[in-house]
Amino acid sequence: MKKISILVLALICMLVTFVGCGKDVIKMSLDKVGDEVVYNRSMVGIGDIIGNNIKNVIDFTDADTKKMGYITNTVYYNSDTVKGNVTIEKGRYYEAFSDTESGKVCRGILVFLQFKDAESAVSAVETINQNMNKDKSEDGVFNLNLFGTVVKKNVVFVYYLRDVQAEYELRRVFSDNSYVK
Repeated sequence: MKKISILVLALICMLVTFVGCGKDVIKMSLDKVGDEVVYNRSMVGIGDIIGNNIKNVIDFTDADTKKMGYITNTVYYNSDTVKGNVTIEKGRYYEAFSDTESGKVCRGILVFLQFKDAESAVSAVETINQNMNKDKSEDGVFNLNLFGTVVKKNVVFVYYLRDVQAEYELRRVFSDNSYVK
């Protein structure tokens, strides 16, 4: 009987420890988000066509006379064709489309965050969503009327309507400013 009681107590302790640790692993502070990012870039410019796949991957160099005609580096955020982790290659242009909840295309600011794995990306999105002002608030800081986050594998895309105040809101959330280039 004593052995069964000890075994039950041990199992309860293990369960409590597991559940508690699980929450700590899933929850991520903004500092932790910064630690997990392996690549980040703020990008402006979103294409005017909605597609289901990555479009027009263009290799270019500084010597390319047409490079100024390219939209600022952007990445398509909603492709179901992405397999495994994503690595953005330096010197490539990715055309991007942002489909809003209303079904219209949003031309705005897109922030791209590449994480070491999908689990880190999912944890980061929870933190970002909790910290961004999406609705009217009492803190006097600009509220993002059109804001969203999308996770694809190990990549998080944060997009919001292009507005002078929108960048300030992003800087408020990521106080180290490393997310805005």
